[in-house]
Amino acid sequence: MYANSPPWVELSDGTRLVKRLAEKLIGAAIPPGPADHIRAVQTTLKDGKKLPELIAAEGSNGMLILIEGHCRATAYVGLGWKENIPVFLASSSSMHRWHWY
Repeated sequence: MYANSPPWVELSDGTRLVKRLAEKLIGAAIPPGPADHIRAVQTTLKDGKKLPELIAAEGSNGMLILIEGHCRATAYVGLGWKENIPVFLASSSSMHRWHWY
């Protein structure tokens, strides 16, 4: 899931799901700014370049909430990435109080 940040909530139609935005990217249903950035990341991945780890926190029901790497995550999902995706995972009993949770 995307962090509870207005631009990402809006782009994902309120779902905060990376998969939703990746689907919209395929259908060219997102604004050029984010779309161009995500497509550039996809090109980088297809060229075989390694990217920094995503940073995520444990959410409820086993969901992961992205802290950093929203465009990269969308690029991976949009490409149907089959390789392991490196992620730093944070966990805290007070995570639910985080502003972006």
